[in-house]
Amino acid sequence: MRIAKPLCAVLIAISGLTLQAATQRGAWEQPADVVLHATSRNLQRDTTVDPLVRRYEVPGEQVKDRWIRAIDFHPSDSSSIRSAFFFVDKTGQWLGSWRPGEKLVAFPESVAALLPAASKVVIEIHYSQATDIDKSGDQSLALYFTDKKPLRPLTGIGVEARVEVPAGGDLVRIKKEFAVISDSYALSVRPEMLTAGRSVEITMLDPSGGSAVLLNVEDFSKENGDPYIFEQPLFIPKGTRIVATAVYQNSEAQTLEDLFKLTVSMYPSDEHRLTSYEPTPRRPVRKAAPKKAPAKKAPAKKAPAPKRP
Repeated sequence: MRIAKPLCAVLIAISGLTLQAATQRGAWEQPADVVLHATSRNLQRDTTVDPLVRRYEVPGEQVKDRWIRAIDFHPSDSSSIRSAFFFVDKTGQWLGSWRPGEKLVAFPESVAALLPAASKVVIEIHYSQATDIDKSGDQSLALYFTDKKPLRPLTGIGVEARVEVPAGGDLVRIKKEFAVISDSYALSVRPEMLTAGRSVEITMLDPSGGSAVLLNVEDFSKENGDPYIFEQPLFIPKGTRIVATAVYQNSEAQTLEDLFKLTVSMYPSDEHRLTSYEPTPRRPVRKAAPKKAPAKKAPAKKAPAPKRP
C-alpha cells in the first residue's frame, strides 16, 4: 500500500487544517449558521481530574437533525490555549481540533458530520498553564451546515470492551480488531483506557498482506486519550483489519475494572463507490394468459326404456 508519510511514529501530527487549508476559506465567508459559546454554566469536567483541561457541553440549538460541513473555533485568548477538540455528545463523533494559528476546519467535498436534533457539542480545551484559565474568558465555536444529506457521511467505527486487570503488577495484554467493510478514508484514531492502561499499538493489515503501524503510544495515560489526527486523510481499502494491542498493569491490591475503546473517524471513498447504490433493472414480467374455464358437458341423454309387449 502506498502511504504518503510514515505512520509508525509514536505520535501522529495533530492538525485541524489538513482537511482544508485556512487560505481556502473563501467559500466559507458567509455567516455561520449558529455560534456556540463555551461559558462557565456549561462547564462539565471536574478540575481535580486535570487542572489544565476544561470540558464544555454546549447545546447545539437545533430542533432537527443537521449536517455539519465546517467549524470555526474562536478563542478569546489564543496564547493561553494549547489545543482544543470538538465532539458530538450523542454519537461521540469527532468533529475536528484546533491549535494556535489555525482557524477553519472544513470536511472534504461531499462529506459532513451528523448533528442530531437536541444534541450537544463537546468543546474540550487544553490550557498551557493553570494561571491561563482564569484570564482566558469565553470561547466560541461557529458551525456551518449543509441542507443536503452528504454522499459520504462522516462516521466513527471501532471496538469497545471492559477489561479486568488482576492485582499483582503483571502486564496484561489484550488484542481487539475490526474490519473495514467498504473503501474509506480515515481522518483520526482515538484510543481510550483508564488508570491501568500503559501502552497501545494500532496496526492496519490490508487485504493484500501489507501492514502499517498507525499509532504507537508507549507511555499511555488516560489524560492523553485525545484523537490522533492524520496529516492527510488516509485511504483504507475494503477488507482491511484494524488491530489494536493494549497493555495494562495493576499494582493495586485488588482487581481493577478498566476500559479499552478505539474509535476511527472515517468517511466512504467516492473513488471506489459501489455501483449497487443504483437499483438493478428488472426484467419485464409477462402476464400469463387467463385460463379458460372448462366447457360444461351436456348431460347424457338416457336411452328410452324398452316397451313391454
